[in-house]
Amino acid sequence: SPSTPLTPGPTRPGFVLEIVARVARVEPAALARAVGPTDAATVIDTLLARGLIDRVAARALTLVAAGALDERDLRQLIDPAAVRARIARAVPVTAAVPLPLPLNAKLGRYTVRGVLGHGRGGPVYRSAHPHLGVPVAIKVSAAAAPLRAEAAALAAAAHRNVVRLCDLDEAAGQTLLVTDLGGESLARTLRRTPTLAPRRAFRIARGVLAALCATHRAGFVHGDVKPGNVLAGRSGPVQLCDFGSARRAAGPAPAAVEGTWPYAAPECFDGPGSPKSDVYSLAHTLYHALTGRPLVTGRDAAGCRAAHLALDPDPLHWTVPGVPRSASDLIRRMAARDPDARPSAREALAEARTAFGPDD
Repeated sequence: SPSTPLTPGPTRPGFVLEIVARVARVEPAALARAVGPTDAATVIDTLLARGLIDRVAARALTLVAAGALDERDLRQLIDPAAVRARIARAVPVTAAVPLPLPLNAKLGRYTVRGVLGHGRGGPVYRSAHPHLGVPVAIKVSAAAAPLRAEAAALAAAAHRNVVRLCDLDEAAGQTLLVTDLGGESLARTLRRTPTLAPRRAFRIARGVLAALCATHRAGFVHGDVKPGNVLAGRSGPVQLCDFGSARRAAGPAPAAVEGTWPYAAPECFDGPGSPKSDVYSLAHTLYHALTGRPLVTGRDAAGCRAAHLALDPDPLHWTVPGVPRSASDLIRRMAARDPDARPSAREALAEARTAFGPDD
């Protein structure tokens, strides 16, 4: 039978947030501020991305919002204390959360066509290029420096497997970063179809490795490879997106843990990552895509760090039909705890051409 999509039909996002607020016993307004601007198509994905619910709770929430599951069943899957802790970290008392613009509002020469989600500095909008008509994503921030740095990384890493930088502009005192709106994110695909066929997963891996080769060759570390930052529709190139965490490989260490904890390499919890940290994160993304669940789950950085250091997963060719041993061995080495034991993106891509079999 077909799997249940995460999008709860025409349900308004506020209805979904009200369900979570009741189950987690938190103020709806505080939860809404932690989630930020969203819409019915992205609200559950945004809750998941913010760490407010996990994948199992996300699927259950979809059923509750559709009236196919009792709200009491959801209470077993959501930890109120963990939700409150996330809200406290996500929304300092003095934080000002930008409100999303309405449909058809103007952002410089762009017209808002919807809200895709919420980035570190503000909403991410769906729009169209005013001259070409192609769909684009627009990140908006009152702070210019982060988006300028992201634009520099995108421009330096330009490649067919890296989301294309279309524009860097300013409007009404805000900076706009405009990129191609590529295919569906792998994260959303996995919400709808928990596992991918090996051949499709390997196609995605080759595309991301090519993107990482371009990024590393340009002197950058992506810093946040995960399903949510991989665009992989049925057609068109696989693309790596969201370079908001990208930094110069030789630059200073970030102030916080680099990356998203369940996919971050062990060394990122103690200091700066390296290009091989991106390779590790891709390996964990592939484990998730092929097995239907991330190898590491945890509610805080310390728990995830310990889990990464203790990992000894079964080889994929033991557990996933259709995965050849050559591919299993390569992915296992990409996920090695010791960075020196991992291949570089360039080495992994060269090996993938034979280990993963022919592309589609």
